[in-house]
Amino acid sequence: MRAKDANAIPIPRFLEREGVKPASVRNGGREVWYSSPIRSGDSSPSFKVDTVLNVWYDHGLAQGGTLIDLVCELKSVTVSEALAILDATGLGVQTQKRTDAPRLFKPSKSPDATPAAGLAGEKEKQQGSGETSAFEILSVRDVRHPALLDYLKARAIDPIIGCTVLKEVSFTPKSGIGRFFALGFPCGEGYDARSAIFKGFVGTGKDISIVAGTGDAENDERAVSVFEGFMDYLSLLTLRRTNALQEDAIILHSAALKRRAVTAIQAGKYTKVSLYLDHDDAGRATTKFLIAETTRDNASDASGFYAGYKDVNERLIAITKERRI
Repeated sequence: MRAKDANAIPIPRFLEREGVKPASVRNGGREVWYSSPIRSGDSSPSFKVDTVLNVWYDHGLAQGGTLIDLVCELKSVTVSEALAILDATGLGVQTQKRTDAPRLFKPSKSPDATPAAGLAGEKEKQQGSGETSAFEILSVRDVRHPALLDYLKARAIDPIIGCTVLKEVSFTPKSGIGRFFALGFPCGEGYDARSAIFKGFVGTGKDISIVAGTGDAENDERAVSVFEGFMDYLSLLTLRRTNALQEDAIILHSAALKRRAVTAIQAGKYTKVSLYLDHDDAGRATTKFLIAETTRDNASDASGFYAGYKDVNERLIAITKERRI
């Protein structure tokens, strides 16, 4: 095997074969982090693989390189011996059609499903951020996997509410490192996805999400609540013990989409706008922006509801822990 061919083998695929599992996936799938396989005692994963450049870097050693360099370090061998090892794995001749995956995630075998009814990104000629993720959706189904149900429990979300609103989304990185799954909330033409180790957008055309409330449309007051992320929306549903709010809801998914929210609020002709954004610099800045831009819509900061906590979900988790004591 030539060095060029060897270094073209995705590093995560080689590590998977070696039994090394990823600790987290970040930056839209570009970064995969591990506890270092070339040194012991790395309790806080600091070994990063860039799946686009296909290189690695160990922050603990301040050292990195190509796949060949990694094999040399991992096996304590020469370059020629590393090439022989990689040649013997057969990874160099595999294609994108391989079906095995990192054990950290398990691929779904069910057919694709459509997004939940009643949730859709507010569309205009300019589709939100227009973001296209580094992942391709493989399938969408009802939430079933125990790991995802455990994640809902860890976030203190009522599982019945969570499973009513969310989907289990299976997806694959375009870099070909395997298959993954996570909880998905309909967002644009894809999903805002979350799991214990993954946070990112999967699909195309990232946008805000608008959920119709159950209130009487003929009522004089048209209200909407605005959330930064869908976990905060689900948290309020859990606290109110309902599958849907009486008022409409807008989930930003990203503070960068705040102007999209302004457009939706103005188009909805709301008479009351409640802002449930994070208690951090970005959240406060977004709150200030939305209040300034929607003065005619009576926008107000509702974050006093979770004073002392970063967001609605953090307060929900605290309340849940208190109830268990």
